[in-house]
Amino acid sequence: MRWIMDPFVVFDSQQVLPDRFALTLAAAMRSRALKAGKEPRIDRRDLPAQDLALHEIAAGAFTDEELAPFRVGQRRPLRIDPGRDRLRIGHSDVPDHAGTIH
Repeated sequence: MRWIMDPFVVFDSQQVLPDRFALTLAAAMRSRALKAGKEPRIDRRDLPAQDLALHEIAAGAFTDEELAPFRVGQRRPLRIDPGRDRLRIGHSDVPDHAGTIH
């Protein structure tokens, strides 16, 4: 059976992160963390990781601090350090498989 994403969850997620590109990055990072075994922040274990990530964003399961790197005007530069397996956000190193959305 093919899974069909709820179209309203995208709309609800855009109320939290209006920039579609930022929303895509945030959802992809959270989806990766969920697939790596991080605990879901809402009780919807029936959903695939990519849908669950959007549902978490729409439900407001993240703090403003966690979403700040994805918000226009609050965004710190995202850089990939080619010498290491880490995503650099501003001045802090965060493993790209971390359980946090940032």
